[in-house]
Amino acid sequence: MAGKYDALVDRFLQAAPVHRMAARMILMAVQEDTVEPLADAFYAGVTEEQGEAIIMLLADIGGYEALNILRDIVKHHVKNLRLRVVAAEGLLKNESAVSEKEQKALQRFLSKATKKLAERENQAE
Repeated sequence: MAGKYDALVDRFLQAAPVHRMAARMILMAVQEDTVEPLADAFYAGVTEEQGEAIIMLLADIGGYEALNILRDIVKHHVKNLRLRVVAAEGLLKNESAVSEKEQKALQRFLSKATKKLAERENQAE
């Protein structure tokens, strides 16, 4: 990672909560310019908690590129159902940029996925 926002993305992912919030506010302020560094960090490998934070930030940023990354996670990030659920919720949060057909598909996915996650949690207990 060598872009001008990469250090800020690293701080967002690694810092103490107060520094993380400050980094998040700056990333939100520059919005679309940070989508690529956030996606790079996500695909380079992050913990589930960091992945959720990136996905939620992308949903808050919105815009074409950010929403397409969320769509990619929902459709192709098969190994982590929880991250797919967070991405689907992020897309629904941007309902004005999501077609009615896609909204219905996302709602169906969330219904099935949340049941699966609940089953997994029950089995783990």
